[in-house]
Amino acid sequence: MPQKILLDDDINFVNNLLIKAGDLAVELQHFIEQNNYSTGLTIDQRISEIIVSQLEKRFTSHAIISEESVLENSVPIDFSLNKELVWFVDPIDGTHHYLAGDSQYSIMVGLLHAGEPIYGWVYNPAFSTLYFGGPSQGVYRQEKGSKVVEKLLAPGSLQNDPIRVLMGSRDRKNNLWLEHIDGIELIQVGSIGYKLTKILEGESDVLLHLAGRLKLWDTAGPVALALAAGFDVGTQDLDRLLYPQDTFVHRMAIVIGIKGSLDWFRSKIIPVWTQ
Repeated sequence: MPQKILLDDDINFVNNLLIKAGDLAVELQHFIEQNNYSTGLTIDQRISEIIVSQLEKRFTSHAIISEESVLENSVPIDFSLNKELVWFVDPIDGTHHYLAGDSQYSIMVGLLHAGEPIYGWVYNPAFSTLYFGGPSQGVYRQEKGSKVVEKLLAPGSLQNDPIRVLMGSRDRKNNLWLEHIDGIELIQVGSIGYKLTKILEGESDVLLHLAGRLKLWDTAGPVALALAAGFDVGTQDLDRLLYPQDTFVHRMAIVIGIKGSLDWFRSKIIPVWTQ
């Protein structure tokens, strides 16, 4: 990977951009609560427009892809032609949580170089907390309005008993057999980005997604941060996550967690799952 694809000024630019978008998300969420407004489509679009327009102005030679600007399984021409640098934007990750008025949503951005996540951002507007970094830079946490940027330390290997496993509600309902496996504690929380921050903060161990329906914008930012933290990222067969050029969907189970998570998944979960 080439050095310094992003300068410090570029990183600060994206940091401030996500915080600005987060301010609007909080403002609109309050409007929804006060007016009993029930759709998040236009909210997602407005957040997307802010982020995408500013990224396009600053990174003119890069491809910018937002969840709100593409149709299911439709691949933009500049992505299918494999531009070297591609940004993925998820303006509201966890829309149903957002519309419910809770805090378990996030704004996510990820940058891929030649199909590899090299930098990511996850911003939790409800907590005013930004996580950013990349595999060669580490992971950093910054609170809105603070000049203090804290580098997060990589956790140790997987050894908690029980193993604290984060899953989405639908995935958990479709895999009730997991509740009968000894040595795991299933935790149901919000969006993918929110789940990742729980692992970064040492409050959970593994993010498990079995459904095989995550989109590239769901994973680009979080995976870059996970790799920066030294986490395991992979699938049933691979010690990495591939980013296809012909679809926006990861059609496989995905595991993200502290070191040892992939071995645990393959030895403890796969034998039961594939029976």
